[in-house]
Amino acid sequence: MIQTFDWDGMIAVLQQEIMSITGLPAAKIITDGYSGNKPAYPFITVSPQYNTVRDRWAHSPSDESFETTVSITVHSNIKSQAGRVMDNLQAVLREYTPHHDLSAKGIILLDVLDPTNRTSLGTIVSDYQFGFDLQLRLQRDFKNTTPMFSDYDDPSHSLTNEEGN
Repeated sequence: MIQTFDWDGMIAVLQQEIMSITGLPAAKIITDGYSGNKPAYPFITVSPQYNTVRDRWAHSPSDESFETTVSITVHSNIKSQAGRVMDNLQAVLREYTPHHDLSAKGIILLDVLDPTNRTSLGTIVSDYQFGFDLQLRLQRDFKNTTPMFSDYDDPSHSLTNEEGN
């Protein structure tokens, strides 16, 4: 199957940026849904929502910008630690340097949304979760393998592409 966007690469860039801001090692910044053992507290999960809102002006999915949301959640067994790390991280992500760093790697950070306590009632009491969402603009760019009119060759028909060739 053709890969139209490198989601794993985007997640790796976000994880690297979070590591540089928080000072946490790579083993403590995991993708949500990770099936292995969870790292010791505190740790951070990065959870892409895989929702895509495409630019209305894009005419081709092989070269379009789109927006998506990635949830960032800090987990800790100490409530104040989870809240503090989340608040510091979301504040720093709104500064110029992270915007510039991410932009240089093809990720436009549009906004930091809804920083809040995400601990649910059914969660283990000692697993406090504080997080926020990143609203991102990304670029899809891939080689389309679908034949175009200019590539269509049939002796019984004469087709011209949009440019009149």
